[in-house]
Amino acid sequence: PADQELEAARGSTAVLRSALESAQAKGKYQPGSPIDQERLKLFQQAITWHAPIARREAAALLREVIKWTGWPGNKERKQQFQSWLSELES
Repeated sequence: PADQELEAARGSTAVLRSALESAQAKGKYQPGSPIDQERLKLFQQAITWHAPIARREAAALLREVIKWTGWPGNKERKQQFQSWLSELES
């Protein structure tokens, strides 16, 4: 089961990685672009995972995405993202 979860998790992170690469190829980040939806989706999935490797890999990618997109402008969403990252990295 842990291997299945890790495999599924890596599939999910690959979707966000692809979205990041596509967005970066287009140049400057545009708020509300598809990468925002993929970022949120991965956060919501990753916090339910049990495999520590999967959680750490997701957190690393999410930090990379946030480094490029910046934190959300919405204060509550930013706090939620920070909380989720702490949870994934612990």
